[in-house]
Amino acid sequence: MENQNINVTEEIRSLYAPNLFQNKVVLVTGGSRGIGRAVSISFAALGAKVIVNYMGNASAAKSTVEEIEKNNGQAIAVQFDVSQFNATQEAIKSLEKEHGGIDILINNAGIS
Repeated sequence: MENQNINVTEEIRSLYAPNLFQNKVVLVTGGSRGIGRAVSISFAALGAKVIVNYMGNASAAKSTVEEIEKNNGQAIAVQFDVSQFNATQEAIKSLEKEHGGIDILINNAGIS
């Protein structure tokens, strides 16, 4: 699986300008697994700094961040539950202050 992600990163970079999202901050809710992981890796491959949101699986988030960094991307993992309005609001305020804003939101987290 590890080599597959490297190939995906290189394929993405070959299809688009590698710096397409340079200087952009992207928040991917549910960004540590499945589709969210793929989206996180893809935006990072195109130059974005990715905020990988997760609710409970810190090891999956850490793995996604490590994969991005291994391919010369920038990412951080941030834990908050998007179904909790106040916690989400506080997390967003903190992230905006720390990173100067969020340019793109991928609202991928599945909640019911």
